[in-house]
Amino acid sequence: MQARLKHGTLRDTAFVTRPCIDYKKFMEKAVAYRDTNYHRESNIAAKKFVKSMETGQNVRANMEAQYSTQTKENRRLMTSIVETVMFCASGNIPLRGHSGDSGSFVNLLLFRIDAGDEDLKRHFARMAGNAKYTSPMIQNEILKVASNMIVHDIVMEANKSFVSVIADESCDISGKEQLSIVLRWSEKYKSIRIFKCNFKRVLEALDSLARDANSETRAKAFSLKSALEKSSVIYAVCLIGRYSALMEPLARALQAVGVSVPSVKNLTSSLQSVIAEERNDSEIALNIYKEACEIAGLKELTIPRVVEVQVYRDNVCADSASQYFKRSVYLPYVDGLSCSIRERFIDNPSFFSLLSILPPNKPVHVDEVERLYLLDNLQNEVRLWRTSLSSDVNDECLEGLLLSARDYPSVYTAIQIVMTLPATTVEAERSFSCMERVKTWLRSSMTSNRLSDLCVLHCHREMVTEEKINRVVSSIVSGKRRMDF
Repeated sequence: MQARLKHGTLRDTAFVTRPCIDYKKFMEKAVAYRDTNYHRESNIAAKKFVKSMETGQNVRANMEAQYSTQTKENRRLMTSIVETVMFCASGNIPLRGHSGDSGSFVNLLLFRIDAGDEDLKRHFARMAGNAKYTSPMIQNEILKVASNMIVHDIVMEANKSFVSVIADESCDISGKEQLSIVLRWSEKYKSIRIFKCNFKRVLEALDSLARDANSETRAKAFSLKSALEKSSVIYAVCLIGRYSALMEPLARALQAVGVSVPSVKNLTSSLQSVIAEERNDSEIALNIYKEACEIAGLKELTIPRVVEVQVYRDNVCADSASQYFKRSVYLPYVDGLSCSIRERFIDNPSFFSLLSILPPNKPVHVDEVERLYLLDNLQNEVRLWRTSLSSDVNDECLEGLLLSARDYPSVYTAIQIVMTLPATTVEAERSFSCMERVKTWLRSSMTSNRLSDLCVLHCHREMVTEEKINRVVSSIVSGKRRMDF
């Protein structure tokens, strides 16, 4: 009781440490005192003490049992609070409202009370506002402990093997520069294909708007419909839609988590071969032209007139409309696409140079790999290592190649780099998308530490398990607290 008086949880000390001398309101105050929690608890404690003395029970044992019961109740209470904080963080639910006693966090706690959480209900009823363990400071502490545990578990898992690190920077909504560190152990093409498949419906919708909408919308719809109905636009939609669908597997692989360099090499090589075959196949260009004619509702697409002075465009020599679009649109697009893939992936020495040391590839970039990655005596080790391998070994089983290179340290390191080298920075970009979801205009005053903790919990929400929550609770209650845990 003295401890509660010290902390200020009792507003009126009448009937406790001093007599009640307000005789005018004596009955009113006596009834109010009778209904207080601390009076009921003290009454129960006194009855237990009298009973223990009468029955000869050990007072110390009773006190220890009562202390154990109280600590278990307090721990269940803290578990409820930690679970609510981590639920909000992992689901990207804002914890705070406009005031300290509002927001999703407090509302969820009240919902738990309504659902039957008696420990939380008693805690909120008897504790002062500064001792409820729901303040922003406690929230930040829980978030920090939880995010540190997740980062620690990731690092411990990564330390069992070899890793590569991706680091990238981006500004948050308030203009602050944020660094994303990824340990490695927006599907544009699909949208174009879907647009091409629904191109006729788009034209029909624009035609309806151009006839039935208000004047401003009619003008915009008519202008857009007129632009889309041009033969060059329809042919371009069919052409880009075809090759966008062809590139979907590569785009999906590059956006996957943990994509490896060898798999990207195989996909790009296959894609390059298919594009080269289709370029030399005259039927492909003709089929694209026929599809464009069907969409346009014409037997032949219209071609631009021949100009005398070639300033803005060249005059393409063609005997027919199909030949014109093949020479002016199809071949330049396919050649440009093929060159872009080759420059980005196949002819990129820093990207694929390491793969040249792996069988069955021909080791043509060994000296460049040795210089780029500071691998001593790599060229000689590669010759000896490849001689010791069987003839049917390929670069698909990197784990087997790694085991076979244990006696060749530079080759062993090179294979480790191949296994961990990221093909893209999509993991870092994905973390920036997470940051944009967490820190919005409505939460722009969030500090960097809180943002970092929330992003870790949101990105790795699959790691927020019951075992993790228990570890967080144990860490929180291990410090010096007002309540006993």
